[in-house]
Amino acid sequence: MAINKIQNHMLNELVDKSIGFETDDFVRRTATLVAELAFRCLQQEGDMRPTMKEVVEILRGIENDEWNIQKPEVLDIVVDDGGLFKDQNTEPPSPDYGVTNRLVDDSITNSSDASSSRSAGFYGTCNGSFSCGNLSGFRYPFRRHQDPAYCGYPGFELNCDGKNPPTIEIMKIMYRVLGVDPTAQILTVVREDMVNSICPQDLVNTTIDHELFDYTSSYMNISFLFGCPFSFDLVGFGSIFCSVEEVSPVFLMPGIQAPGICKTSVIIPVPVGFTNPSGLSQVLQKGFEVRWKVGPKPCNDCTQSGGQCIYDSATSLTSCACIETPILVESCSTVNKTGAEPMMHETRVVAMSSFVEQWKLEYLFWGVNSLNYCGKLGYKVDCVNQSIPVIEIKSLKHRVFEVNYHTQTITVARLDYWREICPSKLVNTTIDFEFFNYTFGIET
Repeated sequence: MAINKIQNHMLNELVDKSIGFETDDFVRRTATLVAELAFRCLQQEGDMRPTMKEVVEILRGIENDEWNIQKPEVLDIVVDDGGLFKDQNTEPPSPDYGVTNRLVDDSITNSSDASSSRSAGFYGTCNGSFSCGNLSGFRYPFRRHQDPAYCGYPGFELNCDGKNPPTIEIMKIMYRVLGVDPTAQILTVVREDMVNSICPQDLVNTTIDHELFDYTSSYMNISFLFGCPFSFDLVGFGSIFCSVEEVSPVFLMPGIQAPGICKTSVIIPVPVGFTNPSGLSQVLQKGFEVRWKVGPKPCNDCTQSGGQCIYDSATSLTSCACIETPILVESCSTVNKTGAEPMMHETRVVAMSSFVEQWKLEYLFWGVNSLNYCGKLGYKVDCVNQSIPVIEIKSLKHRVFEVNYHTQTITVARLDYWREICPSKLVNTTIDFEFFNYTFGIET
């Protein structure tokens, strides 16, 4: 009986009215959290019940008001491609009960203090433009090592040491940054182990992360062949000695060459047209250029609207922090300047934060912080940072734009290209037909 009342949100029938459950917010919040804990303790399956250690920790947290229930945040979402729920066990709502009514409690969302200041916590914490070491002009997607992780895109962390040149790690190789051109999105770098040497000290190929960077068209590869026999006579650029102590020459070959009869081969980029090894030292000291691939438009739109560029780990995308709104948005120009909710489209989802933080979505869906019996396999929704809901389908993350319980459809778009013309992950868009089907408007 108690379990049924907890499930049906009828705690008022279980709690002594004299303690102020219906009039005191603190009492109601505390009683709700204790009831949620009791519900877990009453589960028949042992692995679904909390351990005594967990019970003690949760009760202490409730006593210290650490499990404070926050008020909801209202997010606007946009319609894109769609899919169909395949599980038919859930009874659909009546036709006159719309999805907006199911997902939004207008009596709550119309309140002037309905949102927490999540974006306001980001706004002003990152530098729009900054210096690092002896170079200036850096801005998003770069960030300094000491800056919060959300101030830059992953893979663009700079190490700044006084007036010394900044360094950046790419594919486990440390590079010294010699120059930056934000407009052309070009970074000039040289391997740190070759700053004072004509040869690489770490015998590994020069590689870059092609998801984040590309070489400019003015470079080609050459191969350093180490430990070759004295009889080695392949035609190339010639040979060099890495130091005065060296007795075995290092041979330079055009392109990417395997070690062959030599011990090791190391690939290094040089300017197109390189032919003379006598000038190799001067060529290498100038470094080489890479162009970063993080699109500038989202950040430009954000800064032009008065916001600050932020990396949203929930979506793996660039977002915008605005002083006027409590959520991350695409640009501050989409925010209602009167202080109301962001203005985009009519379908809305309420993000609720409670003891088991989750979106106000109904079964079959469940949140990443919910217990696994709160929903069905394949319908887990990630509401990290309460920015936008994300669902993973066949190892690809999709942004959720709309949920319609009446038609049992969910509208999604791949995260890696919902705002781009091409996908960054070169894999086909597929769905798990165990849980979903395409609607009739999509050809496969």
